[in-house]
Amino acid sequence: MLGITECQIVSWAVKAGDTVAQFDPICEVSSDKATVEITSRFDGTIEQILYEEGEVAVVGQPILTLDVIDEEDVGILDLQASTARQQTSELPTHSPMPTSQRVKGDREVPVLPSIRHMLQSANIDIREVNGSGKCGRITKEDAERHILATNEKPPSISDSSNERVVLSTPMERAMHRSMTESLQIPHFSFSHTIDFTGVNKLRREHNSGNGSASLAVKLSPLVFVMKAISQSLTQFPKLNAHLDSSTTQDQPRLLLKTNHDFGIAVDTPRGLVIPVVREVGRHSLQSLAAEIKRLVELAQNNRLTPADLQGASFIVSNIGSIGGDVVAPVIMTPMIGIVAIGQLREVPAFNGGDIVRQAHMTLSWAADHRVVDGATVAKAAKATQLWLQDTEHVRHEMTL
Repeated sequence: MLGITECQIVSWAVKAGDTVAQFDPICEVSSDKATVEITSRFDGTIEQILYEEGEVAVVGQPILTLDVIDEEDVGILDLQASTARQQTSELPTHSPMPTSQRVKGDREVPVLPSIRHMLQSANIDIREVNGSGKCGRITKEDAERHILATNEKPPSISDSSNERVVLSTPMERAMHRSMTESLQIPHFSFSHTIDFTGVNKLRREHNSGNGSASLAVKLSPLVFVMKAISQSLTQFPKLNAHLDSSTTQDQPRLLLKTNHDFGIAVDTPRGLVIPVVREVGRHSLQSLAAEIKRLVELAQNNRLTPADLQGASFIVSNIGSIGGDVVAPVIMTPMIGIVAIGQLREVPAFNGGDIVRQAHMTLSWAADHRVVDGATVAKAAKATQLWLQDTEHVRHEMTL
């Protein structure tokens, strides 16, 4: 979990009073990278769960307390838990109650780490909050109520009863950081419409089983577009690169990537994730479709690993699967480019003097204008279009 400072508790596999053995599953946590399972380091009995499902836990802080068998103290399991058993001397010496406490009068009142984190994020002094829980404990409702009261505007401007504080998830905070960084990039945008009629006919024949091969994995328009972009970036390698300005802003380095490792934007119930399809250029259309299907299923089921989300050299967004034609995709640092695929539509078009039905698709490109000029983007787009409209070449690719 290197580089991760906080995680959201997705689900608990245990409750207070349960007996667990070493390596038994304790809970699932979700960061901006992936969803992972936390296991117990000890044999013992669960004494207290310190976070509710959906709350954000700070890495390194306790998430539960455990009465450890054959130990003299209470074990405290945190998000940096390893599988190695620790000695009692290595365990924290504080009370098995939540580690963050506030002093009110001469009494110590326990505060869950998640509540403390909520208040700190809102720049609230814990000592100012009145707790309604047992022994004056500050509950989540107490914290939210105090945050609302602190941020309340005059009634003539806003009625506080009509608003509530919603804390962002780890994924939403990651998106905020990423998009803030992207604001520094001067985007060059380019959109063009492709006649997808020929390829779409081949695709439908294949998927219906009428083609020369009958395969389990169906071919989506995304598969063909990714393959075409990969062929295009072979001619224009600066678009398949990372910009490294870590050494000096005046002399940034461009790291050209040999492999075409394309991140694909996937809409999931918990937000947008971008798993990476490795070496797109080496895939056949069928194997590429299978890999996309595998990653999308993992994403939808919250089963992507950090490795699945790292190392993209270029991004492809299939926003057209939801709707829309021309969009303005946003580049993610340190990459140079991104393509958004618009919705595949059947439209009337002129063919000589006749009006015919064609399948059209719009591709919207964005590139870092500090690295590539507009002509390079336009040429890469044109190369992608030529590949997709060369029906005979695509037919040959489908037999590989």
